[in-house]
Amino acid sequence: MGFNSFLILILSFACHAQEPGHFDIETQPPPPAASPPPSDNFLKNNHRAILREQFNRAKGLSDSDARNLGIQRISCDRRVYSPTGWSLEGNADVKAVAVTADLYEMEFPSSLYMRDLNPYQNHVMEIEAVASRQLVDLGHWQDGQSLKIFKTVSVSNVDDDAPAKAVFASDEIKVIEESFPPMYIVKEIVLTEKPFSYYFLCH
Repeated sequence: MGFNSFLILILSFACHAQEPGHFDIETQPPPPAASPPPSDNFLKNNHRAILREQFNRAKGLSDSDARNLGIQRISCDRRVYSPTGWSLEGNADVKAVAVTADLYEMEFPSSLYMRDLNPYQNHVMEIEAVASRQLVDLGHWQDGQSLKIFKTVSVSNVDDDAPAKAVFASDEIKVIEESFPPMYIVKEIVLTEKPFSYYFLCH
């Protein structure tokens, strides 16, 4: 084979390699690296704590807001969420009864079920209010303060052999600004060994 024939053969191969369907292996980019699997804390850390931020922006109750709790039925239906906005299974209502002109019986019976989804990964399966009623003196109410109710809840773990434990919990009730009719946001903190919180949206 002469030099010219050899040169033509090389050029022909180079052109053929650049045709559609053919690849120059040396110039191709490396395949993308595989994404790492989600960590165990994915549900807890994957989103911003939007409800915690909303709660911090909400305002406390005025005297009329607090007294209206005894007139209106404030229902949370099933709107209960983790701080990051994950929908949870549960229910609650705000109940208030006027005992005297200023003395009100306030109650926030609530329940939470996390058998299928527990974003806290703390092995808690069920929370039920046991004693959620307390007396509040509205005669000394300061406009803008949040309503706080302290109660006892029963906490059941995923280990069915372990008995339910009674622990303390607290509810703090605020009003979301510029909501009409008023939308209340309630932060419930359960004081287990590692306390955790969730939020109810009620109107």
